[in-house]
Amino acid sequence: MAISSKQLRILQYLADKPEITLQKAVELIGGNIYHNAPKYVGETLARMVKERLLVRVSKGVYAKSPECSTGPTVGQLHIGKKLGSGAVMPGMEEWARKRGLIE
Repeated sequence: MAISSKQLRILQYLADKPEITLQKAVELIGGNIYHNAPKYVGETLARMVKERLLVRVSKGVYAKSPECSTGPTVGQLHIGKKLGSGAVMPGMEEWARKRGLIE
């Protein structure tokens, strides 16, 4: 299962914060949506809940699922697996090391 660049931005935000609101997600990924951004960003968040990347805490508030462990690379999802050599973006090595994704 691959994740999109928008989903990755949300997960990277949640690496440092416990929760994300719909409004904050709209600020992060809704910039290129011409009309009704909250609706389409909300659909993205709902898909992430369905894929067990996020959990819905309350209406408009989401947190990273305890089952989700992602590396900071677009198009890759790692649940309980270590990343291969060179899979981490430059500058993200420490982030991935703290989460046990690389050695």
